[in-house]
Amino acid sequence: MACQKFQYGRNASIMQAFLFLYQYEGLRGKCQETDYNMGRSYHQIGLVNFASHYYHKVLNYPMVEENNNEKFWDKNNLHREAAFNLSLIYRASGNNQVARDLLQKYCTL
Repeated sequence: MACQKFQYGRNASIMQAFLFLYQYEGLRGKCQETDYNMGRSYHQIGLVNFASHYYHKVLNYPMVEENNNEKFWDKNNLHREAAFNLSLIYRASGNNQVARDLLQKYCTL
């Protein structure tokens, strides 16, 4: 609803959504999942400078979890998703080389 162009109360809806997200972040704690969700939320409403900040935070998490539970980590690792979304931001701004580098580093098998 908050992404529609002419919705009544759009700002109030966005504020309420981010209030919920910050409460979620407080309950869940700082982790890759919460940073990705915050970045995705900012990306959805068009605040790409905030989105890229959170996507970079996701990419700064280690590629392998400390307890070495690879089965869990493979399914819950958000590096690829964050790198892809960040590449979309870079591509939209005309920085195709950085977008390509991100995809090669994080999204290539």
